[in-house]
Amino acid sequence: MIRFLLHTLCPPHLRGLVEDTVQSFDESWLLPAIEGEVFEPGKACLARLQGFALSRGFAVVTTSSTAGRARFGCIHHGDESKNWRKLEQHVQRDPESKKIVSKRQREATPKKARGCTWKMYWIVRSLRN
Repeated sequence: MIRFLLHTLCPPHLRGLVEDTVQSFDESWLLPAIEGEVFEPGKACLARLQGFALSRGFAVVTTSSTAGRARFGCIHHGDESKNWRKLEQHVQRDPESKKIVSKRQREATPKKARGCTWKMYWIVRSLRN
């Protein structure tokens, strides 16, 4: 039997929910995914990886996907956040009116990128009997 240890920083009001959720998973979900593990469809793969990640205290995101393929990574992958909207680094204000004049509307937005290297690759292959 695989033993799950709840992180000490988990808020007390969530402890029961997290423990019950992890205990409801198939025991194999508490182990890292192995090469050759079969999932159908890709959403089942993501669910299984999320189960493993929850038991280890992190979350999984889809970093890229196309028909029949997907790459998954830790939510803290990468070294810096993506800037798809090409926002400025800081909010810019009009000096007189103090109104925001930049595309960025909020200062101090959280950044999840911390350079985690955990990743997984899923691909569709036909299985022969």
